[in-house]
Amino acid sequence: MQEAIFKFLKKPSGFCSLLLVVAAVYFIFFRSGEELDIDIAKVSFSNLVNEINVTGRVKPVKEVDLGFEKSGRVSSVNIDEGDRVFSGQVLVRLENGSIVADLDKAKAKLKAENATLAQLNRGSRPEEKTIQETKVENAGISLQESKQTLLDEIKRSFTTSDDAIRNNVDLLFSNPRSSSPILSVPTEGTQLKIDVEFGRVLIEAVLNSWQSNFAVLTINDDLIKAGFEVKDNLQKISDFLNKIALIVNSLKASANLNQTTINSYRSDISSARISIDTAKSNITADNEGFVTANSFLDL
Repeated sequence: MQEAIFKFLKKPSGFCSLLLVVAAVYFIFFRSGEELDIDIAKVSFSNLVNEINVTGRVKPVKEVDLGFEKSGRVSSVNIDEGDRVFSGQVLVRLENGSIVADLDKAKAKLKAENATLAQLNRGSRPEEKTIQETKVENAGISLQESKQTLLDEIKRSFTTSDDAIRNNVDLLFSNPRSSSPILSVPTEGTQLKIDVEFGRVLIEAVLNSWQSNFAVLTINDDLIKAGFEVKDNLQKISDFLNKIALIVNSLKASANLNQTTINSYRSDISSARISIDTAKSNITADNEGFVTANSFLDL
């Protein structure tokens, strides 16, 4: 036996194995003087039990998400945790003071409307009928007055326009009412001269049509339509006067045209423009007054 051990140790592999065993024993039992924590149990026959400690959540087989159609403060909870509940059972109640108040308000409004309906079904009282008849009569009078005012302004607008063109502007033209009027004052541009001469022909046609159409106009005619036509005529005359104003405002004194005459032209054209602008404002206001009066009578 000793001879076999001796032969084993003489081998390099045997010697290395011995060193490893010695080192392992030293490491286990003698390293730094540390005490080993060793559990010692007696081997015996028994049942094996495997215990596991874990953290988790229990998930129910069935679950239901509860919610309210409107947000609010919970006033009462009618169940406890773990209780069995049934379909249709009231689980939680919200405070409903504002809802009850709205319901009471709606009931009161319904009651008032029913009272009004009952009054209407019974018919108006004689004094109420008298009041309404008086309102209708006054509205009719107001409508007639607005009609007359609009008719007067339509005729007055023609007079104003006729005076502005034929008495003020025509001083600047030769043969102003003909088909070939000629501007008798100098202009800075040829195109502007052509525009005002052709414009004078158009304005003469407007005045002639205006005079013939509205001379026989009465209070029973369609004054709304007539008012819009007059407003359109006034705008055409206003545009024409603006071009004339460009010419007279650029005039300069010369041997054939003194400053006094230039100032007179400027004053006449300025007065004509002011009178046309005033007529435009008046016809617009009277037209609106007639529409308002007519609507009030319908009401």
